[in-house]
Parts: sequence; C-alpha cells; structure tokens
Amino acid sequence: MIYTLTFNPSLDHYVRLHDFKAHALNRVLEEKIITAGKGINVAKILHELGQEVCVWGFVAGFSGDKIVADLAKEKIACDMLRLAQGDTRINVKINDGHETEINGIGPKVDKNDIQALIAKVTNLKARDTLVISGSLANGMDIQDLVMICSQAYQKDVRLVLDMADQALLACLQYRPFLIKPNKQELDQLFGKDIPADEIALYAQKLQSLGAQNVLVSLGAQGALLVDDNQKIHQFPSMIGKIVASVGAGDSMVAGYLYHYDRYHDHQEALGFALSCASATCFAPVLASSQDIMMTYEKWYKLYHPHKRYFFFDIDGTLTDNATKKVVPSALKALKKLQAAGHFVAIATGRAHYKASMMMEELGLHNMVCSGGKCLVMNDEIVENIPLDRDKVLAIIAQATSLGYGILAMIDDSIDVYAKDDLFCQQVGPRKEPTNYIIDPNIDFTQIPHFYKLYVAISSDQENRLTLKESLGHLRFVKDYLMFQHDAKDEGICLFMDKLQQDHKDVVVFGDDHNDLVMFKPRWTSIAMGNACSELKAKATYVTAKNVDDGIYQACEKFGWFKQI
Repeated sequence: MIYTLTFNPSLDHYVRLHDFKAHALNRVLEEKIITAGKGINVAKILHELGQEVCVWGFVAGFSGDKIVADLAKEKIACDMLRLAQGDTRINVKINDGHETEINGIGPKVDKNDIQALIAKVTNLKARDTLVISGSLANGMDIQDLVMICSQAYQKDVRLVLDMADQALLACLQYRPFLIKPNKQELDQLFGKDIPADEIALYAQKLQSLGAQNVLVSLGAQGALLVDDNQKIHQFPSMIGKIVASVGAGDSMVAGYLYHYDRYHDHQEALGFALSCASATCFAPVLASSQDIMMTYEKWYKLYHPHKRYFFFDIDGTLTDNATKKVVPSALKALKKLQAAGHFVAIATGRAHYKASMMMEELGLHNMVCSGGKCLVMNDEIVENIPLDRDKVLAIIAQATSLGYGILAMIDDSIDVYAKDDLFCQQVGPRKEPTNYIIDPNIDFTQIPHFYKLYVAISSDQENRLTLKESLGHLRFVKDYLMFQHDAKDEGICLFMDKLQQDHKDVVVFGDDHNDLVMFKPRWTSIAMGNACSELKAKATYVTAKNVDDGIYQACEKFGWFKQI
C-alpha cells in the first residue's frame, strides 16, 4: 500500500488574469479551487493511474473539511489527523502568462498531534510505501521528521522523500528508496550553482549519504536519475505548450513509483515519470490518465529502437562552416545509424549535381535536394521538379528592367547562363565553382526549365524587386538573392510516401534559417548548438555544436545507435 503524507496541505485557489498588476485592482478571468499539497498531488496522480493510495496529513477548520470532502468525492482514501484549532492554509496561484504563487502558513500542530502521526507510522506494514512531500507543518521541527522516518525505517517501510535543505539531509540515514530534489534544491543542498555536467556527481554524493535512487527534476531540461546500481539516466522534457507547472514534480514522483513497481526498470520508470510531469505541465491542473498515456506514447516512440528515417542538412550541420569539411564524429554517427538499421539521407537546398558529390562522400544513396524538389532514391533521380517557369520569367524581366544582373541555371550542372556579365560586374564572381556562359542572343522565353535563378540585388534594395515573394528565395550573402525551391519538408514527406512509411518516424537535423521549413511538430527535429535561435525554438531537442560532436551526442542520447 502507498501512503502519502502532507504535513501542510492546502486549498489552492487558481486565478487567471489578463495582466497582473501589483498595488492595483485585478479582475479575474477564470478561477478554480483545488485540493492540493505535494503529497495530495502525488496521491491524485497515483489514483488517476489506478493505483490504490491513502492520503495522510493534518487538516483544520472549514478548509480542512473541504479537503476531506473533495478527496472523498474523488474516491481517494484519506485518513487525516484533525487539529483542534486554526484552518488549513489557502494558497493563491496567479497566472497571467507568468506564474505567481502566494502560499499560506497553515495551522499550528503540537506535540500531541505529532505523536498521533508517529503512532500511525508505527502501524504500517513492512514493504508499505510512505511518500513524504513538502514543507513541515507550523510547529514541527526537523527532529519530528527524523522520528517519523526512523519509525518507518524500523518497520521496513519504503521511504520516498521530496523535500528541501536540511530536512532532507537529516533523513538520508534512513535509506530512502527515492528522493527527488529539483535543480534549485540540489544547488541549495551543496551551496553552489552546480554545472549541468556535474549534476550526476552531486546526486551520487546524496547516495553516499544514504539515498538509494536520486531523481533530479530539471524543469525544461527534463530529469536525471542515478539509480541504485549507480547507473545514470537522463532525458529531456517532452515538447508541448506549457500551461502551468504546478504539480509537475509531484506527478514525476507518482509516475516513477507507479511504473517502477510494475516493471522494475529504472530507465523506463524515469521515462514514465517524465511523461507524467510533462502531461501536467500541458494541462491547466494535474494531468488525467489519458493525458499521461498520450504523452508517454510519444516518449516511448521517441526513445525505443525502431526504424527511423534520418534527413541531414549539409552546411553547418554535417560540415564545419570554417573548413567546409564533414565533421568526423558526424560521419561516424551516420555509419552507426546505418549499421543499426536506420534509413539515412541528406536534405539540402543544393542542386543535385553538387549534392550528389556530398552524398557519395558520405557513403549514402538517398537524398532530398534542390530545396526539396529533387528526390534521389537508391542513387537514381525519381523527381526533379524545376521552378515555376512563368514566375521565373517575370522576375527576370523585372530584375532586368531595374538594372540588376541575373544568372539562370537551366539544367542540373555547374553552368549558369546570362545575356551579359552584368551580374559579375555588380557583385563579382560567385564563391562557389561556377561556369559562366554569356550569350547575348539567349532568349530565356525559349528555355523550357529553370532550376535556380540568381539576381544581383543587395539586401538593402531587395524590396524593389516586388515579385520576389512569388518564388522561394534565400540569401546566403548580402550581394545577391538566390531563387530556388524552399520546400525540404515537402520533399521529405514525398520521400516517406514513396517508401510507404509513417511521417512520425522522421528525424531531421539542421542549423540555419533554410532548415526552418523542415522542422515540423509531426516528427523529431534536432537543432545543432550552432543553429540560429529561430530554429532552436522550433526544435524537439537542441544538441551541442556540430564541431563539438553534436550529431553523435544526440543520436547517443536518444538511443538511436541501438540495433533495431
């Protein structure tokens, strides 16, 4: 049986405002009153998941009556100790796009109340679980907590502790099965701002003091677990719209206990715990079982080996922008992904003739190139769609009338065509290898296909080219604009359709603005540490810089090197 103990429960009054202003009248848009307290939250999630649980704690006054009544209404067992005086505290949770909390003090307990609670603990059975969460009641001290934990330890009761500072340290001697400090609490325990790469080390220090399993919640960064075999597990948070974070840590504790008790697998329990916490963050109050299982299904698919379809951008992702060479660890990752049984391809804006050289260098046989409109499957071109001819001709006519030089790529080659050398006069030769074919007699209206178009218009003058929005365009240098397909996402979708595979199994890696189109919520999107901020904001996960082994680290973190 699992018992949760909340010394200082509360009624939480949630209010949503448009814009909270201090020292002024604020009108509420929505409000609700919820029975709460960390241990109560743990119990609610466990009950929601179908786990038998009983709530313990101190209650007083009218607000205490409501807590007991609400729990009974939700069919959650409770055995509260009623205090003779005072009222259970009422906390105010304000949300105006940001969260503000005002927590009450709560009624005062005396020694008789504490002794009554200790008597309840002595009646627990071996292998029962006692979850103690939150702050001490008004009138309690750390020695009261130590006595409770000591009694539980003597009865061979499994202890779970979610509390801060000295209270937690004083009870580690009783070998709690699980403790769950958050990052801020971990920092406070050791009196320093612990770097991310040292969190596991400090969790292990807590183990040396008696804790069996240490689960550190890291907010938006997910959670880290050091289990009782000294193995370190870590996962980032699930991606979703954060509605409110209240109760997320309690949901994590409940999820961990629920899953571990059924499957005895620490890593899987961490994944389920993180799913519970994330689902609560995505909900206005504590998550429902349906919310939890939907989030867990996403987590499970994300972290369990099954065939994935990887599409990698080239410049700044696979290659070092400084040297233009493939990052060695990136190449190693590609080979390991293929060896594990995954599909690996390029997704690039480069034209086929140029991208095919990189594909060969990487030992790959599939790619999406030409901005998403050219597909190569098993080294064969199966699609190569040119630009909209009428739109290209209109842009050529407008650019020419405005006095800007143009270059047209009319086939899959290094060749570009122009009537004159105005483009090179205005901006100089392109940095990339280019064969310029100047033909004063060329009639672009007789050209059947265009694959790229370059216009020598600077970034500060491009608004003069009013037709520029009619075609996909990118600017990698300030001196000229490049018109090409900008639909790598469409190419990936078409590729998956031809393979008859689920789009959800796609994983994309990118770094720059031209990769924004392929970062879709329907699949997994990994941004490099050197990526632009807009891409990082859309990513499922942000890894290290590509030159710092970012691709390899992400694949390792998500378990994609495991044989499928």
